[in-house]
Amino acid sequence: MIGGVVLSPREYQCLEWSARGKSAGEIGIILGIAEPTAGFHLDNARAKLVSARFVKRSCG
Repeated sequence: MIGGVVLSPREYQCLEWSARGKSAGEIGIILGIAEPTAGFHLDNARAKLVSARFVKRSCG
């Protein structure tokens, strides 16, 4: 969970590696998944986090 947002374990792993400067391709290699799959998880995580920020702004 990041800032109250629930991420899947794979989304969290991908974000962690991305924060360390790894590309989707590199993340795919590290985690043993395809590059598009790593990108998919990163996109989902970002969408959840952006959505949560928007809701907080709207309500706060």
